Amino acid sequence: MPLNEKYENDLPTLAAKVNDKTRALYLINPHNPTGTVSEDNAFKKFLRDVSQRAPVIVDEAYLEYTPDFETRSAASLTRDGANVLVFRTFDKIHGLAGLPIGYTLVPRELAATLRKQGIGDAESLGRLNIAAASAALADTSHVRRTRSITVAERAKWIYTLDELELPHTNSQTNFIFFNSGHPQSELAAAMRARGIDIGRSFPPYSNWARITIGKVDENSFAQQQLRQVLNELSSRS
Repeated sequence: MPLNEKYENDLPTLAAKVNDKTRALYLINPHNPTGTVSEDNAFKKFLRDVSQRAPVIVDEAYLEYTPDFETRSAASLTRDGANVLVFRTFDKIHGLAGLPIGYTLVPRELAATLRKQGIGDAESLGRLNIAAASAALADTSHVRRTRSITVAERAKWIYTLDELELPHTNSQTNFIFFNSGHPQSELAAAMRARGIDIGRSFPPYSNWARITIGKVDENSFAQQQLRQVLNELSSRS
């Protein structure tokens, strides 16, 4: 997917690519791996316009980390009849990564078709998953607490990146995305040697790294190790 200069979804370019052969358009908002959120009014106008030409799927896996989640969600467009499908999951802010389960908000006509095909049938989801998801939905205090902690810890990460003068995106999620100035594979290997796994690279952003925000002590340790690793990598070059 093309991104603009702010590492957000490039909405004009995406809209221009939609044609008669487009069967559906899939977007992540906030974006993964950049963590950026599209400007709300522009994003919803884009959805209204493009959904008249093709179904638009909006993955909101990370949107609940934003403070204005309820008003920013594309669900209002789905409710108003737009051809917009909203995907959500319980494995991010709700903490159910070990029990993969999510849900989709779709237009009424499509919902009826999906039901006829047995998609979303409770029997296929597993009782444990359903029970855990139901409990997670009810535990609104956990969501608020997790969001608050994530915002505070993300600010510490941004402070560290700014101190190190490393370019980074304006992430609104539970991860940061920054340019270390070194190949991601080298940074990842050096961090892994210190007990920190930062995952894979995201071509074509070969020097950019994505780090998930952890607990307070984990973040402090990772920030300390990042400083040391960058010094080591710089001394080699």
